[in-house]
Amino acid sequence: MWAALRLLGVGLVALVLAWSVFGSTVAHATTEDCGKSSRRWVAVRFLGPGISPDLADLVLTDLRAEVRRHGIEACPADTQGLPPPIVTLDIEAAQPMTMRLSLDVADPVSGKLSTRELQLDSMPLDGHSLAVAVAADELLTSSWIKLASRPAAKSDVPPPAQTPVATAAVAAGPPPRASAPLRHELAVLAAAERFDDGVWTSGLDLALRQWLLPRWALELSAGARSLLEEEAPHGRVWNRAVPISLRILAGLVPFASRARAGAATALTARMLFYGAEPKAGATAISQTALALYLRGELWADLAIGPVRLRASAGVGAPLRSVTADDTGVPVGGARGLELHGQAGVVLEL
Repeated sequence: MWAALRLLGVGLVALVLAWSVFGSTVAHATTEDCGKSSRRWVAVRFLGPGISPDLADLVLTDLRAEVRRHGIEACPADTQGLPPPIVTLDIEAAQPMTMRLSLDVADPVSGKLSTRELQLDSMPLDGHSLAVAVAADELLTSSWIKLASRPAAKSDVPPPAQTPVATAAVAAGPPPRASAPLRHELAVLAAAERFDDGVWTSGLDLALRQWLLPRWALELSAGARSLLEEEAPHGRVWNRAVPISLRILAGLVPFASRARAGAATALTARMLFYGAEPKAGATAISQTALALYLRGELWADLAIGPVRLRASAGVGAPLRSVTADDTGVPVGGARGLELHGQAGVVLEL
């Protein structure tokens, strides 16, 4: 068991070191396709010392995921190669816990600019980027500007303001959706495990994942494994396994990102159904047993159109081993160090 825990520790250290390279690559990947988009777009400007470059990257990643549901793109205001934006969104912060969001077009009826004040001090740090993105999306969709039908601007230079600027009254505090950014995913996965007996068993898993925070999720999965038969001194022993796992996942980037990766730990209960075909003169019994394993995993997935492709791999240490016995000779079961992997398709619900 200690050897398995040491392997898990080495894997997690390697993951942290790899993030020093991978993390910056993912952050820049959020905007690398802006200049290639054919969608109408919202120009985003980050102003003030309260917004760090890392927070700006995360906000833009989450905001793009929100506005794409309306068929609109969100890109930095200085993006080259695009037609004029349909609107410019300013996100300004003099200090990190207070954000001011505003659009650059006044309502011709009320003469007011659409603005919103957002307080983040009551929210966990991990949820700040999503809270700002959700507030920005709500400001865009609830304002008088109908982004789906407003024609594109004809000039790169906005006309001078002719109307007085006033701030729309909006209650302070995070928007309702930001305090509970729950999202669900359903996955169908091919899976395989190998224990100390050296034989790989394969099967299918069905998994339901719920994101509780932008980088934290819970997942419940269940599946079935193919029939495994082994020769024993007094006949043949077969078993079929039904694993059920509860996972806690941590992501390196928010769940709205196109490419995601992270680490997970899982408690896996493996129900084993045993049977045997004895040789002449021998007797056999059928039985059911339960094995428990603590797993550590690395995972990654990539959004391609409406689905995601997912893969994971890891090791498991036994909390409770199970094996069949033929006059003192262990046969089959779930014992010793476990290696496992999954690959499949994910649907966002």
